[in-house]
Parts: sequence; structure tokens; C-alpha cells
Amino acid sequence: MTETANNLSNEELQALRKQVSDNYSKTQNKIDNLLIKGKGLTASEIIWLLRKEVSRTDIAKAMNMSRTSFETYLSEHGLTIPKKNQAEKIEEAKKLIRNTELSVREIANKTGLSRSGVYKHYKEIKGNKGESS
Repeated sequence: MTETANNLSNEELQALRKQVSDNYSKTQNKIDNLLIKGKGLTASEIIWLLRKEVSRTDIAKAMNMSRTSFETYLSEHGLTIPKKNQAEKIEEAKKLIRNTELSVREIANKTGLSRSGVYKHYKEIKGNKGESS
């Protein structure tokens, strides 16, 4: 834990966690609304979704395309975003486990990790608190 975190009161820490969770909820709502748009997604919206680590498969489904067609579409329009490596995905999952009330399934969907992989880190961080893979 960092020195700053050690200086936070329980109330401040809870308020910070709520703010992170609220921000995540707002982002998730925006993602959901954009995916509903489907074929009407603009290039900037696709880039935003990719940067928020929405899976390419989910975006392709929303746009009524196969994953392969979507990858071709991205290439043809110069919309490629580098994919995160496994270590970055694990760190993102750990942050979500610590700072949100998301389920293992939601974290797996958000990060692109398997549910069993997320559950392993969930148990390490939170112990057995009723969550299952």
C-alpha cells in the first residue's frame, strides 16, 4: 500500500472506492449505449471502445460483423489499436477487484481474461467471499 493510501481514513477510502465504482459504472453505461448503436458507430467511437478494452468480438457482434470482417474493417480504415499484453490485463483485473464491486464474470468480460483466471486473483485479494467462477 502506498504512503498516501496509509494516510487515508476509512471514510476517505470508502468515498474513493465509491467514486471509482461510479466512474466505472458511467463508463460501462456509455459502452453499452455505443454497442446498441451497432452499425452506426463512428470511427472515433470504435477507437474509444477499443481503448476502453471492449473486446473486438463484442464490437464486431454489435456491428453485425464477423470478427474477421471487423479486423479487416479496422485495417482498411486505419483504426488499429495495440492489444494489451497478459500482464497488463492481470493488473487491470486486480485493480477492478480491489476498487469495484464487479463480479468475476464482469471483470473477465472487461479484461478479456478467463473467469477462472480472474477468480484466482479474486481469491488472492478478497478471499472466499461468496464469489464463484
